[in-house]
Amino acid sequence: MPSGQVEVPEKNHKNTLIILLGFDMSQSIIQLLLIDDDPIFRMGVKSICEPFSDLEVIAEAVTLREALAVLDNWVKPPVAPTSGVIRETVKVAILELRIKDLSPHQNQGMLNQQRSAIAFCQQIQASYKNIPLLLFTSESDPNLLISLRDLGVQGYCPKGVGLEELLIALRQVAAGERYWVSPISGAALSSQRNPQRALTSWQKFRYGLVKPGLRSIEQALQELTKELQEAESIPSDKVMMLNLLITRGRYRELRAARWLVSQLIPPLPPPVNNPPSPPDPLSQPSSPGTNQPPNPGQLATTNDSSLVLATETSTVDVQSLLFDVTVAKLQSGLVNYTGIPLEIDILKLTKKQELIYTILRKSEDLINELRLSEIQPEQLDRKSYSLIIDLWKEAIADFFGKYYSLNVRDAQVEVVPVLLRDAPLVEKEILNHIPLIRDLLAHLLFGEPLTIDNQVYALGSWEATRRAEALLQHWVIQVANGVMQPLLNHFADLEEVKQTFYDRRLLSTREIEKFRNNLSWRYRVRRYMSEPQAIFESSYTLFILGDRGIEKLTIYASRRQELEQLSGIQLAVTLVLEGRDAIAPRVRTAISFIGSTAVYLLTQVLGRGIGLIGRGIIQGIGSSIQDSQFRKK
Repeated sequence: MPSGQVEVPEKNHKNTLIILLGFDMSQSIIQLLLIDDDPIFRMGVKSICEPFSDLEVIAEAVTLREALAVLDNWVKPPVAPTSGVIRETVKVAILELRIKDLSPHQNQGMLNQQRSAIAFCQQIQASYKNIPLLLFTSESDPNLLISLRDLGVQGYCPKGVGLEELLIALRQVAAGERYWVSPISGAALSSQRNPQRALTSWQKFRYGLVKPGLRSIEQALQELTKELQEAESIPSDKVMMLNLLITRGRYRELRAARWLVSQLIPPLPPPVNNPPSPPDPLSQPSSPGTNQPPNPGQLATTNDSSLVLATETSTVDVQSLLFDVTVAKLQSGLVNYTGIPLEIDILKLTKKQELIYTILRKSEDLINELRLSEIQPEQLDRKSYSLIIDLWKEAIADFFGKYYSLNVRDAQVEVVPVLLRDAPLVEKEILNHIPLIRDLLAHLLFGEPLTIDNQVYALGSWEATRRAEALLQHWVIQVANGVMQPLLNHFADLEEVKQTFYDRRLLSTREIEKFRNNLSWRYRVRRYMSEPQAIFESSYTLFILGDRGIEKLTIYASRRQELEQLSGIQLAVTLVLEGRDAIAPRVRTAISFIGSTAVYLLTQVLGRGIGLIGRGIIQGIGSSIQDSQFRKK
């Protein structure tokens, strides 16, 4: 079979067109198991399948253990329905080879990753013979993919393909046929199908395919928008904040699904007279996962559930995607895995999610206002940090409520004015340390490229979107810390504050004071040790939202100007670091030489000498025993 062709048994064009469009209502229901640890992508696949009566996602798994549990349940004898029309069901498992259970950092190397993937697919092939397996993955290693094809895996389709190819792959694998895209060329053309005719059919019916799904999403978005408007018009003391947050989260998820569905539909191809030749695998990578960015129209996913654009697009699209992904990550639990105490650690989970979501919403409003006001790039240089201070003030008023008051020593004290008096302290300790604010705003407002490790990356590129995501999440987390700091300074031990906001493990006065002391010590260490070291090493430490919770990320950025302004203890720290870098290697070499010499003397010289003496003593004792025995005889 020629390279770049799909292995499809011969069939007529009429059936192929029916499979593509999904109009054969007498066909079986295809029930799908999604084995993928990316929640956004699973949501997108479900949204794609929803308009089609023959496609149904009935189970999801993020680990291999969960997948095997679902498959074990699938092979049990089905319960016959008591009434209704009986339609035959076919079950298909869809696997992403880059889930965490199979990733290299879990299995100590790429070779073990391949062995794990092969072993897992072998187990499915052996134990669940009637359940076909479709690899819908960003994995592009041809050796692994060819091994899995030879093993008997029924289908492979790279992430980022068009919607029509995904539907063809699902239905042909469910029908017991093979659908395997060449892992070398990445082409997806059937030897039994006329490519030009397939493209013409898709051009004719593409909008009919996607309209039902998009119409459902748009209708749900309109309903949620109405609910949000009604809820936000009610006074805040009568609104269930948790229900409001859930509604807003659903709204964000639907926006992400709408974007995902639209991205999976490729642009109409230009007419061609001759079929294109397969690309050179050495110069043009065929799928995501290589060193070069994916092709336009593709969606790239990562193991930490991040979502990035892989096409040239507008600043509004990038901004919307960044905020949607960040909102989705609020479901991670927000546990602090950085080893650095943060002010928001004292909050209960629901309040922590509410605070970060509030700041995200205010941040998006701020960027939209800047865009509408037609602010100029040179103005950002002067206003960047004042904008963050304004954002902090608005977040305090929104999170606590403008007229929120506490009973302090039998007197009602309005909280927000007291907290805002700490603006200079919060600005000095937290807000002024948020890095690259101007760069992020210019990227989202004007499409200016981001410089990463001395390389320039354009708007919409994988690297630029990942960096913008990290900067935005650090911005939001630090502003949240700034909101909580004045509360801890003025109202930390009030019972009403503790019951309303704090995690139950930090309710006692002792735990609160311990928490505040840890924060105070952290700022001292940062001021005199960590910050000078970071400046000297030209780096920033960012707090980001990972799959497990809050994590830290160190990035490179030039800080030469800050280094020249250091003085006092901070300058002394950099001099000590420089001296250590100059002296330490020589000292280690000297100590290593002295240690080797000492070991040689102790083992070879002194040890042998002691051994000879000991052997002489033993021989003398043995001779004396023999002499005494001889005399007795």
